[in-house]
Amino acid sequence: MSNDRCVVFYEIGGFAPYRAAMILDTSKNGAATLTWGGAGGKDPADAHALIAQIVEGAFTQPRGY
Repeated sequence: MSNDRCVVFYEIGGFAPYRAAMILDTSKNGAATLTWGGAGGKDPADAHALIAQIVEGAFTQPRGY
């Protein structure tokens, strides 16, 4: 984990949920800047499982992201 990064995970829907994750850089003046974002993955059991999915490429970036 890092003191200047924030990971956001959210899910929309019920039967066929849409899952997305973002990594924000918070090192400059407390402002959050998007550094990475993707969609997909599986429902993570905890923060470590979420980060493992991101590292393993379970979340893909849409074209133009």
